[in-house]
Amino acid sequence: MMRNFALRKAALPALLALLSISSCCPCSKKEPAQTGYFDAHSHTSGILPYQVYADPEAFLNAPNDPNAVSAEKLRQLWKSLAADKNVPGNARIVPGALATMERYRDDSKLSDPQISAVLERVLTATPFTEFDSAYAVRGVVQDDYLTGLYQNRYPGEDNGKINARINDSLCDATILELAMTNTSYSEQFLSFVGGWGSKTPTGDPAKLVAIRCFIHERKALAGNEHFKALGKPLPHVKVLLMTHTSELGATSDNKEWLQYGDSGRCAPKRNKDKNFAPPSTTPVYAVKNALLGKDADGKSLLRTEEVSEYLNGVIGIDTAGPEITCFTGHESNDNQGAGMDDYKRLVQAVYEAARDRRAKGWHGKLLVHTHVGEGGTTYLMQKAAKNKDPFSTFPEVFMNREGEPVHVVQAKKNIKMLIQAVSELKTEFRDIDDFVVFRFGHVTHADLSDAFAMKSLGIEADVNLASNISTRAYYSKDFAERLKKTLNEDEQFKYSDPVKEFLGGADSDRLLDEHPLKHMLEAGVRTMLGSDGGGVEHSDIEHEYDRAGRLIEYWNSQDPDFKRLGLSIDTIRKNAQSHLKNMQEDRRN
Repeated sequence: MMRNFALRKAALPALLALLSISSCCPCSKKEPAQTGYFDAHSHTSGILPYQVYADPEAFLNAPNDPNAVSAEKLRQLWKSLAADKNVPGNARIVPGALATMERYRDDSKLSDPQISAVLERVLTATPFTEFDSAYAVRGVVQDDYLTGLYQNRYPGEDNGKINARINDSLCDATILELAMTNTSYSEQFLSFVGGWGSKTPTGDPAKLVAIRCFIHERKALAGNEHFKALGKPLPHVKVLLMTHTSELGATSDNKEWLQYGDSGRCAPKRNKDKNFAPPSTTPVYAVKNALLGKDADGKSLLRTEEVSEYLNGVIGIDTAGPEITCFTGHESNDNQGAGMDDYKRLVQAVYEAARDRRAKGWHGKLLVHTHVGEGGTTYLMQKAAKNKDPFSTFPEVFMNREGEPVHVVQAKKNIKMLIQAVSELKTEFRDIDDFVVFRFGHVTHADLSDAFAMKSLGIEADVNLASNISTRAYYSKDFAERLKKTLNEDEQFKYSDPVKEFLGGADSDRLLDEHPLKHMLEAGVRTMLGSDGGGVEHSDIEHEYDRAGRLIEYWNSQDPDFKRLGLSIDTIRKNAQSHLKNMQEDRRN
């Protein structure tokens, strides 16, 4: 594990420049490393380097030998991973690349750390591997490669036992990764509820096994002598069951069609004879049952002695996905989609589950976390622009909105729609604050008025600084050309520097002046930090706290009104502690 952590650290210099560029922030000493970081937004599990899954225990003793590498073979291996230049990082090339990697594993000149570095190229957002493709590759590694690996290692075992072994490695590896980044508390988002558009949606019982596994593996790791020698805190892990934001946008107000097969994005409706996507019926019972540890039919998936641990470990739901989706309104709105109605049904399911939990003596609230205001990744915009898709181009081509790309327009619209939906929910369910906590993730394109509206409704926020730079969720007037230049970089083995490409001159000032973290803090929103994708976005929570601290110092030095608020990085720590009072522990009578 330490080897992969070191490799990831090597990929961070460009991101660390966020707070050291002279045109952005004054130089200041880095806050001393400490234990006890709170990570409010994490997808660490499922995107770790592959060897962690294979044998996480081995990482505690593995030698670090960076010189044992054949540069030429490494280059050839990387070429096989990036062979399809038209679709960089496409999951179709991954099985072959993994097979190539396995052949090189037997070569004494190519050690595991270097193999890991190559695979990390596929699992992370780079000029060769798109952000969303990196997540797709993660799925291939989990579903195909790991299954085959464990089937070969344990011949004759059935799929149930194989999956259990994979889950054990996944949970063990996640806890190790969190420990190495000095994380004491992490809210992990795991996919669970499926079949949202069907009449009989089902949850995946295997995910319940993985959730239980976090508890069991944490106990096992606590007794591991090698782990004790590291001197790292043993993190607490809480789980949110993850759904997809595409369900909030069946169609949009401006007659666009949601293409579920293309990252759930909204694109111009090309077939005028095609009916609008019908309003989806959110399966309230499936979500509610999942939060209670039951399958879609209401049958318990837990043993009696596991119920308390499950209720304490699973603390809500998360809706996530590339926010190129156009959120929609209500069923009565001229059949234009029912995204907000679906959202309200989703929240109702959480509300009912929290009430049922309360009846069982569990007094913690449940969290409804939604990725909103983030915008779609500009990787996807650039890819679509090459295909002359007007969706992804800037306003002079599509929608005639000067100065902002379409994904930003939609992000700004989406967060306002969601704020309105929360307001309606709090009117309809007067006691909902006793059972449900609302939090918006990213809020990259939220403005100050959004922040004050969130404050008035008691909506929390989490900000992911490194992630939003890696995915290019921010924007600027000349960003399209800079991005094009960056993505056309031909030199291999070179990460782009998204900070230097993105921040410069007036753009850096504009970003800092209008940064959502500043808006949220100014409005008094309970705001926390998150690492987001970890291995995909080259981020970790320790550096997120460092970045946020430097930003707050900068705003205090430049903005007298902000300085009068008396804010510091301790404000964010206190926000996290306040959140924990609602979410962390089982307070049974």
